[in-house]
Amino acid sequence: MFRVPPKVTASIRDQDEGFGKGYAISIVTDKTLKATGTRLDVVADVYVPATISGKNQPILVEWIPDGMVEVAASKMGKTNNWITVGTKIKRRP
Repeated sequence: MFRVPPKVTASIRDQDEGFGKGYAISIVTDKTLKATGTRLDVVADVYVPATISGKNQPILVEWIPDGMVEVAASKMGKTNNWITVGTKIKRRP
């Protein structure tokens, strides 16, 4: 799930096949996040399900500066647990 500030229009532009299983992606509004004319806060809440044999495997969620993402951020977590990490991105005109 991606969380964005109120009054921000967001969409998924591209994604891979998700290990052949796909993804369940949603975008929701979070009134605690801020937006200006040039940048906005974005938070990713990631859950990677796993069977018993894959339980507690390490998962890294990261935002990498790339011209759109302005602030590097990452967090380690484990399968079958929520991992939350936010950043600031450039706002498209």
